[in-house]
Amino acid sequence: MAKIVDPNIFKEADRPKAEENLNQFENSLQPVFKSVTEANFSQAATSLRNAANYMDNLASLQNEKAMLDEAAELLKKINAEEARRNWF
Repeated sequence: MAKIVDPNIFKEADRPKAEENLNQFENSLQPVFKSVTEANFSQAATSLRNAANYMDNLASLQNEKAMLDEAAELLKKINAEEARRNWF
């Protein structure tokens, strides 16, 4: 079972979902090589598409956290500017 190297790239509430997507990704990849060696290319392609979907889910969760972090940083700057303006 794979572990996410840096769980802070996801919102705390999304971390279990991220772990599940990573596990499903890993599980989707396991049958690919067997399917290829057995010339079951359709099954291999389906497994790879499933794996790609799990990676897309992880990327979405990561992007959501990055956007929230960026918004929080902008809000902090706006609040600091407002405080500076109100000081004078």
